[in-house]
Amino acid sequence: MKDSILPSAYNLARYKNWTGLTVIQLVEAGRLSPQDGAKQAIERMCDEMSYAGRFPSVEDIPRLIDSLDILEDEVFTILSNHCQR
Repeated sequence: MKDSILPSAYNLARYKNWTGLTVIQLVEAGRLSPQDGAKQAIERMCDEMSYAGRFPSVEDIPRLIDSLDILEDEVFTILSNHCQR
C-alpha cells in the first residue's frame, strides 16, 4: 500500500460535508469538537476509499491502521489550533 493514497490532514480538515461547511468551520462554530471532527474526517475518508474499491492487502492493514492513527492526530491538531484562534 502506498501512503500517497491517503489525503493530507489539511485536506481532510477542509472537506465539506452535506451542510456545505468544512470540518474546520464546524469546529469553529462549536458544532463539532476537534476530536469528533478528526474522527469523522477519517471515517469519511475510509468510506470513500471503500466505495472506490481501494482496499489494502491483508499485509498492509496494520500499516494502514498506524497511518490512520497518525493522520487522525494531525487532523485533530489542525482543528484544535483553529479553535484557539
